[in-house]
Amino acid sequence: MTEQKFCYEIAATDFETLPDDKKMEAMAKYLGFLRTLKNKTRIIMISEPLTIQMGSESINLVRPRTFVESPVSLDTNLDGYDHHVISERKFYSVKREHHSVVSGNSYLELSDGTFAKCYTLYGLPSQLYPAWIYNVLGYSDMISMRLTPIPHDRAVTKMRRYVGMLSATRLRSPDHAYKYEKGLATMDALARQATQLFVCECNALIQANTLENLKVREKQFKTSASATMTKWDATPTKQQVMLMNGWGKQLYIELGSLNIFYPFASSDLIETPGGICIGINMTTGAPIVWDHTTLDSYNILILARVGKGKSVTAKTILTRLIDAHPDSMVFIIDPKGEYPADKWNLDEINLESDVTIDLDPFHLFGNTRDTADIISDICDVAEDDAPTRNEILVAAENCSSVTELYEKLDSNNNKASKYVQRLMATDIQKIIHGNKEFGRRTVISLKNKPSSMVSMLTVLAFAKAWKTVLTANRSRPKIIIVDEGWRLFKKKNTSRIIEEIARMGRAYHAIGIFITQEPSDITSNEYGRTFANNSGLKIILGLEPDGAKLAQKVLGLSDREVELISTFNRGQALLLTKGYRIRAQIRPSASELRLFNTDPTRGGA
Repeated sequence: MTEQKFCYEIAATDFETLPDDKKMEAMAKYLGFLRTLKNKTRIIMISEPLTIQMGSESINLVRPRTFVESPVSLDTNLDGYDHHVISERKFYSVKREHHSVVSGNSYLELSDGTFAKCYTLYGLPSQLYPAWIYNVLGYSDMISMRLTPIPHDRAVTKMRRYVGMLSATRLRSPDHAYKYEKGLATMDALARQATQLFVCECNALIQANTLENLKVREKQFKTSASATMTKWDATPTKQQVMLMNGWGKQLYIELGSLNIFYPFASSDLIETPGGICIGINMTTGAPIVWDHTTLDSYNILILARVGKGKSVTAKTILTRLIDAHPDSMVFIIDPKGEYPADKWNLDEINLESDVTIDLDPFHLFGNTRDTADIISDICDVAEDDAPTRNEILVAAENCSSVTELYEKLDSNNNKASKYVQRLMATDIQKIIHGNKEFGRRTVISLKNKPSSMVSMLTVLAFAKAWKTVLTANRSRPKIIIVDEGWRLFKKKNTSRIIEEIARMGRAYHAIGIFITQEPSDITSNEYGRTFANNSGLKIILGLEPDGAKLAQKVLGLSDREVELISTFNRGQALLLTKGYRIRAQIRPSASELRLFNTDPTRGGA
């Protein structure tokens, strides 16, 4: 009868580049998971070949994947990890095991025509670094770790025997003296039930297309292993059971020391098949493939000073999202005319011309309170000017347009009429009192409009785009880009719109991309800070040293990250998403740069 297995795939996250406090959190979470285990559990790490499309380029690489197998359900144990159940899978199928009596050499012939050899770990140095096993995967094809918790009474007995054995030899060898002291510490921790003891069987698989190449890879594996003073053995006649069942040399390791076997690490963000490639990991050279649907928030914050590449970054993401989602809706609020409509087959609403569009606040917001508050904001009524704001609120009752509101205020000679009069100016009236609606893909150009008018129109255009999103098919992706997004963070009530997309965007499959160049835009008020903290992806390109310091507290940057951001060249960025903190090079293709009308020699401009 086949033993039942519960199989899970665990999403790997960044570990090596995390700040020390985040590494400690990740490790504590892993050791906490191990502490919950009651049965023999197998963890399998594999390197999987993958081809990534980056613009017009195809890039071949390998990505790590981590699986956990157990005879019992681990649904509760894995709470807090991004995981999913999979049907039991065979990672490899063995055709036959070869063993030479003369040489003692053993190897496996696999069903796919390749050859493989398994090595089991039988010796560890006194110290290794956390997540060491992830680096072993870099020069092998699979790692198998079979962990069996030892009941407390048996663990105490075993450690007493071990320490007693070492007590007689500890004076003869520094190594024995170290092991004796560590054994005493483990025994004390076991007595206090502050740790656990595990049997660990760890194997590595080397695979090659030919026997000759297998010998070369074996030599490379042994060289890399010797650099860490770890000892491995290719046990003859046990090759198949090592691969298929996880049999290996049994090492007794206490809970805290299992940090070297942290298996959920990956320096690369590769979310396929649904992700888009947005750049290159400057540490590993691998593509960065990001899938917004894996996040609680689809919003993207792009922060950079002038000339560091924020525009090309946004255009790269836009182009690849459109390629990945051909049926997507697109709305771009473009203050400077940097998004030519013909480049992305967009409908253009150019407010510099005589185009009229319905941006009347009474037609955009859900209730009188919201409408009156937004009008007060865009007309620059001070937040602490409660009398004027209240006049606008009272007068807004039963009004259906800005014109009605102004006439009501003006007839009563209210102070508030002087503020609302701004909306009655001819150039504003001809823009906001029309009937043109947004198409499925629309860019709203505010080029050459006065700064005061741009702020007002940015708020109203964004509100209209959001209203269009709310009435569309929920499952269809919607992309909203707001260049100079700081204009939406300036006032309390206009920031409510941002809070709404942050809160409801995922439900409507809306991806909000907000671009700003001043860190103070997100640090100087609670609305900007809230948006920054809740963005699913934060892209920080080059900033001045003072600006990087400002962003440090809100974005939780380390001192090293602040230093990096201050020295980034054009197109270099720090990407913060989920558990990842990646130093990246934004890399549009040559054809994309031509689309952006950017000098192709400037790379990630």
